[in-house]
Amino acid sequence: MLITCWEASAPLTFKWFFAEDFHRRHQVFTMFTHQPIPWAINYFLIHVALASGSSYAPFSTLHWCLLAVFSLPITAWDVSRKIRAKGNETDYETFSMIFGTRPAAFLAFALLFLSGALAFYLGRQLNFPLGFFAIDIALLLGMTFFYFRFMWKPVLKHNVLKNVTMSFTTLLFLNFLAHILLYEKVVWGL
Repeated sequence: MLITCWEASAPLTFKWFFAEDFHRRHQVFTMFTHQPIPWAINYFLIHVALASGSSYAPFSTLHWCLLAVFSLPITAWDVSRKIRAKGNETDYETFSMIFGTRPAAFLAFALLFLSGALAFYLGRQLNFPLGFFAIDIALLLGMTFFYFRFMWKPVLKHNVLKNVTMSFTTLLFLNFLAHILLYEKVVWGL
């Protein structure tokens, strides 16, 4: 049922092409119509992986955590790229215009922090070595520094949130991939 709801929202994403002005003025609506798509794609990919063995493995709580780890940063990126420093707003509606600079930044930060915390949890469940956790914590601390610096003093030179979000997400995903390939028994069906 959940996937059906997500798929039902897909046609709303096409309204961008037919109602661009509306979407530019209604960022929250646009986020709610566009953000379910990455969740649905990741959900589908996890199910494909679960069904790729000799028997179907059921979707568990760990899979929901994995889904969140790979989907929350997409939403955080969408929010972070629409945050402007104080005094730098234009006519384009941004999340900093809607919620305020600091609350918008905190929303993106919270999504990334939750993703990193869930990655930590999954690493524990998969018995990853200490290196995984050291990298995860270092990424969380680095990301926290840049977000809190911007929230403390929201000026243009501190607004590197989009780049920080992309770097955090890329390195978090690579940390996962490297540790899965190095420390888990991967069966290559070649």
